[in-house]
Amino acid sequence: MKKKSLKEIEVKVKIGNVAEVKKTLEKLGVGWSKPKKQIDSYFRLKNQATATQKPGSYILRIRREDKASFTLKALTDRYGVWEEYETKIDDADELEKILLKIGFVEVLTLHKKRTSGKYGKFSLEVDEIKELGNYLEVEVRGQNGEKLQAEIKNLFLKVGLPEKNIERRGYPEIILGSRGLKFEGQS
Repeated sequence: MKKKSLKEIEVKVKIGNVAEVKKTLEKLGVGWSKPKKQIDSYFRLKNQATATQKPGSYILRIRREDKASFTLKALTDRYGVWEEYETKIDDADELEKILLKIGFVEVLTLHKKRTSGKYGKFSLEVDEIKELGNYLEVEVRGQNGEKLQAEIKNLFLKVGLPEKNIERRGYPEIILGSRGLKFEGQS
């Protein structure tokens, strides 16, 4: 019997004072990693770079940090719920050359300082993003995106983060949407 693949379910919230948010979460037992720098380069096929994005559309990411990784993220019909496949890579620069050679173009680069923590089943990331500002992102793998997103939202409210700052779109969706790229078929 084929095992159902788990989806990445994430919700983020725009935050102001990073130290204050971390301290509030520490009171719930969250411990934080040392900050690490990440550079995320996103790629799309050249002929699809500006096409309307729908469930099934995908973006490729090369993440440069201590150990580089390569990720395919496909949109589903729900904001913040991704079909995701990821693997470690040895040489990010060579992979980027391959992608460019076979018809992909870089559509976005994000520069992050990320601090990671854990709260129960949730992975927490405090992201200080040069291009966007500061966010607390909470992620979990599972099947029921709606239920899990509601649990994450409740965590945000529990620690006093304003509901109006909650964002279910991914960072690429936020930035590319602000540049005029259209997204359809998600709720």
